[in-house]
Amino acid sequence: MRITHETGVRTTGSDYTSDGTAWHEVLDVGQTAVFHLMVEEPPADPLPPPRW
Repeated sequence: MRITHETGVRTTGSDYTSDGTAWHEVLDVGQTAVFHLMVEEPPADPLPPPRW
């Protein structure tokens, strides 16, 4: 996979982690299909629940 983000481009293998980024683009550049799961932490100050 090729990951492009605000500090540049990297090619990665089976896993990847970062301290956070404002944006990113992930492209499968290999010979087989890629299934991926991206997990992002919630913000430190989440929005209050809606008042219905």
